[in-house]
Amino acid sequence: MAMLKDLKAAEYNDSTHSLHLYFFDRSTAAKWNKMTIPFRRQLVQLISAHPTETTGERPKANNVWNRQLGVDGLQNAESRSKYKIQLLNTARSMNMALFLEYLKQTTGKRFYAYPLDAYGPRSHQSQMWEVLFEEEFCPKALIDINRIIWRGRTIILHHASKHRMAPCLICGAAGHFARA
Repeated sequence: MAMLKDLKAAEYNDSTHSLHLYFFDRSTAAKWNKMTIPFRRQLVQLISAHPTETTGERPKANNVWNRQLGVDGLQNAESRSKYKIQLLNTARSMNMALFLEYLKQTTGKRFYAYPLDAYGPRSHQSQMWEVLFEEEFCPKALIDINRIIWRGRTIILHHASKHRMAPCLICGAAGHFARA
């Protein structure tokens, strides 16, 4: 019961038959690392997806303050001239690295991507990513594209640089508030 208080979200991935537990911070996740829990009539040992940090001097990559991004998602970069797309309706169990590689190959452009994670009571709804392209116009491969069907899941593309209002999750068009 104590684990449920520490959990942010739990998700079952039916394609890989794996259970993913999301905690609010890494220190809480480390507390439950190597713990054995019953799941589907078997005992499963929890394994942290993050590398363990040693005490003392931490390298720059492990220091949380050195990993902070600006409001635009980039470190020390000018982003006013960047084209912004938000990816909506993604799943936590989805292989985002593979999808972003597909997006990179399709557009042929360099971009930065980062999750727009929400905290608190709405944390289970934080399945959005923001993609910033290095040019100020939409890549030709994504012009007038509102949806991408990726392995049976519909991902909505919100062209945030063009439309400020979030798109409808049913049809993908901006201008009305119908939600799925």
